[in-house]
Amino acid sequence: MNYTTFSSQVILNKSIFDFKAMKIEEENDLISFLVEQGIFSLFFEGLKKNTQISLSQSVYLKLNSLVQVLKFVDDTRFQEYLQVHNLLNKKGVKFLILKGVALTFLEYPGEHMRPCADEDILIRMEDLDVTNEIFLELGFTKIPSPARKMSRFQITYSKIVYGKVECLIDLHWKLSNNNQYVESRNPLKGISFLELWESSRNLDRLNGKTLSKKFAFVHACLHLYGHHKYEIKMIWVYDIHLLISNHSNTFLTDCYNLAERLDILLECSFGLYYSSIYFSTVISSQWVEQIKKNKNIFFKSQIWMSEFSSDLRSLNDIVSKILFVGEHLFPTSEYMKRKYNFSFKIFLPWFYMIRMFSGFFKLFSKKI
Repeated sequence: MNYTTFSSQVILNKSIFDFKAMKIEEENDLISFLVEQGIFSLFFEGLKKNTQISLSQSVYLKLNSLVQVLKFVDDTRFQEYLQVHNLLNKKGVKFLILKGVALTFLEYPGEHMRPCADEDILIRMEDLDVTNEIFLELGFTKIPSPARKMSRFQITYSKIVYGKVECLIDLHWKLSNNNQYVESRNPLKGISFLELWESSRNLDRLNGKTLSKKFAFVHACLHLYGHHKYEIKMIWVYDIHLLISNHSNTFLTDCYNLAERLDILLECSFGLYYSSIYFSTVISSQWVEQIKKNKNIFFKSQIWMSEFSSDLRSLNDIVSKILFVGEHLFPTSEYMKRKYNFSFKIFLPWFYMIRMFSGFFKLFSKKI
């Protein structure tokens, strides 16, 4: 069975006339697929509405259990996020909530339809110090990063609640932390925080603001293409589907003009291409032409087309490239301990070797 097609049909509440009963192994594989793709809650809602599909009681029970856990984790995290937002507002820090958490409340049919592993917040760089103080004051700690300067433009904070729920917040001061978009090509240089702020939407449930729908669309496409081009999950594509669906041609033209202005028509047409395949998204003729134009280069065959290699190639000088590689091969000891789950420094050389060999294996074995 094609789980991608089947799950999208259920989510969109489409008629399924050729459904055949699944074996237990197929049902287990289906649940694993739904969890991996981040769509188990959406699928469960669609399943309850579809009278043409008959799955075993075990599937319903497992999906219901997953949704209940998601609700508990979500509510716990949202409460922590709200405390952060309240204090940011009190201190006069302007911030924008990006991606999944914002989309959960403004685009999805319910609060617990979209799993969110973390929250992404965009601030102005001049507010970085005061924002860091706020996170520490609320009990968050910085998570060590494998790259100290060259590769990312964010800080990740973590807080454990109830001894088991980890609340993660990625703090950004650039709209994208992918080097190919902030170094050599830099299509985002024309966007100021002020422009994003003045066009933002209110997110009352979390006492914050988020990107306008137009900017949210291009950002979702940019993130999908720049970070997950070779590991696409259906939930990320569904984000794009919701942002672009049921709008006038004027809105679609506005999105096109913005993408053209930022020189990211390729990235946006990539997102819409998958949205139309997975969720039958209706798009304008302008976008159809862009998909036809760019389809052959979406997956141009290259041996080491990974995020790491594309980031590396985007750096302009040899010194930056050497520093970039060095930071990934030899990140801080704190990062290594968290990543590989060990405590004693005596094991550091061993895990550095493991990291080096596994990294080179992934780099040179990835053929698309």
